Amino acid sequence: MKAVCFDLDGVLTDTERLGGKTMNMACSRQGFSLTESQWLNLVGTSSEHTMDMIRSWHPSVDTRLLMQDWTDITFDWVEKRGVPEKKGAGYVLRYLRERGYKTALCTSNAAPVVSRYLALLSWTDLFDTVVTSEDVSFCKPSPDIYILAASRLRVNPSSCAGIEDSPSGLAAVKAAGMHAVLIPDLIRVPDTCPRDAVLDSIAALPDYLSGLI
Repeated sequence: MKAVCFDLDGVLTDTERLGGKTMNMACSRQGFSLTESQWLNLVGTSSEHTMDMIRSWHPSVDTRLLMQDWTDITFDWVEKRGVPEKKGAGYVLRYLRERGYKTALCTSNAAPVVSRYLALLSWTDLFDTVVTSEDVSFCKPSPDIYILAASRLRVNPSSCAGIEDSPSGLAAVKAAGMHAVLIPDLIRVPDTCPRDAVLDSIAALPDYLSGLI
């Protein structure tokens, strides 16, 4: 493997739980809330898809206001408390860089959120490229994000590992022709979902990659 492409929320950061919390704080300002099941259906999707689904459940919602409130509340939370990092994530990113791997961040999250998270974590310089939902026409499970990352890295997708925590993410990695590694988080991933490996945590990634050489 010459490159490693990471999902962000649920893989490197413990922000899927945070996102659910801050989303319902934003929803409460318009008099409703999302169930746990509804939130899990939104995890890993683009902001546009998230707002479309919430509108289908709550037709009277002002999605522009909701998106702004969600962003503001989330930014306020992380500015005061920091971005919750998955244990060992920062170490793994630095380890890979030191050993010559190219690295990409491939996320369905919005660019302003991603930039803020990376700055607060001091991770901005740990990626050769960052691809967000705003860089592609179709988000996961479409492979566009991963194909663009490989192109920017100038690495054949077959020489890239894609690290994901969701069925849609794994589908995107496999469709891009990459080696798919699952690190489970909030979403249950069916056994039938294609993947090449399952790891217990991000901390196990260096040893796994060394075994592929």
